[in-house]
Amino acid sequence: MDNDRMMKEADKIMKMLDDMHESNPDEYKAFIEKTLKEGRQENESRRAEFRFCIRAHDTSTKLKHFINVCGFPAVPAPKTDNDPISVYGGTGIREKVGEETIVVDFLGINPKVLDEIGEDKQ
Repeated sequence: MDNDRMMKEADKIMKMLDDMHESNPDEYKAFIEKTLKEGRQENESRRAEFRFCIRAHDTSTKLKHFINVCGFPAVPAPKTDNDPISVYGGTGIREKVGEETIVVDFLGINPKVLDEIGEDKQ
């Protein structure tokens, strides 16, 4: 969608909200509160929670690699014990520090899977 079209859509939405506010303030307030609540819940469901870090060091290349493993609710859990485990990977930071290169990546796994792994270790 191009910028002009997005601006027209935004203007239509703002006009609709202005009209709702004028004609029915209670309905407007309820709509805004519901929308904010849903947005907060959506954000909470997508928040990654750090669980542990995997560190690898390659002495020949002087590369230090850190993988931050996080519980990430947006990644679907397997439906059965025989299903593959879905993951979400993302590259974070790659920096040269002195003679070494440090790489920090993100690996998101469904929190239920990580909880089960933790229970198996105990």
